[in-house]
Amino acid sequence: CKEWSKTVTNGKTYTKGNRYTATLKIPDETWHYAQAQFRYKITTKETYQEYNILQRDASSISPANLTIDWGDGTENTTIAKDQELTQKTIASHTYVSARNYTITIYSDQPDPANKQIPQIMFADPMTDTGDQCLTSILDPFPNMEATDFTACFCLCTNLTSVPAELFRYNPQATNFNTCFILCRELTSVPAGLFSFNTQATTFKECFAICDKLSSLPSGLFLFNTQATNFQNCFSGCIKLKLRADIFPDPATFPDFFTGKNMNFKNCFNNVGQSAATPGTAPKLWLFNRGGGSWTITDCFTGANVTNSGKIPNDWK
Repeated sequence: CKEWSKTVTNGKTYTKGNRYTATLKIPDETWHYAQAQFRYKITTKETYQEYNILQRDASSISPANLTIDWGDGTENTTIAKDQELTQKTIASHTYVSARNYTITIYSDQPDPANKQIPQIMFADPMTDTGDQCLTSILDPFPNMEATDFTACFCLCTNLTSVPAELFRYNPQATNFNTCFILCRELTSVPAGLFSFNTQATTFKECFAICDKLSSLPSGLFLFNTQATNFQNCFSGCIKLKLRADIFPDPATFPDFFTGKNMNFKNCFNNVGQSAATPGTAPKLWLFNRGGGSWTITDCFTGANVTNSGKIPNDWK
């Protein structure tokens, strides 16, 4: 967001109880961006627990002056602009007490058109571990110039929520494979989660085995026109009440996938097996293929949907 401030001399004295209307004529050049921030919540499990903030790359250069507020009243950690970050862990902190904390990362590069922070992630695929302390993300990621969100939240088994437009300021991202896989406390997906990621090409296993995921927003993949790989995307989401409109309506947009080599293998395998009521399967079989090669094996196998009888056999 942008902010504007001005000190006014010879101001007006207002009488209590009266209503006044003021008109401001502010030149465009007087606006400036407020400081960027990224907040998320954690819960530590034990006393004197060490917590690490990880970056995706083994090394990087800080794009701005960063300040990390650990949320416990202790001294902030600062990282200087152009500082070399040569370790997977870019900052570490020890929490004395086991309780809830909100971590805030501030960047003095406030314009989201420029890179604001290094690309951070909450899982380490090399060690097959996720951030067990993470409980919720409060703000969209700042611009990290991220193209790959593979396994970003993999095995974050206590993550309960993420904000709408989480990936908004990283529109160049193409890969969301295993992004939320095994986030076993995640119950819903916010509207607009991928709306700005029009270059995304793959969502393979993105939400696989999210056991408590129960709802999806309309139009989840409406703007992801380049995406071709949805293999196992929701496989194992046993409480999910599937909805047809996560993709465009094939009656209105029959050529949405035309000419693409699509992979829907196991996409909705066993979806909704434990849901209170059945959902509705997207009518993927009605889209025009236009010569594209489609993999559809077991796409809806075991899915609890009201229109199961209309799904062609080769899709289940």
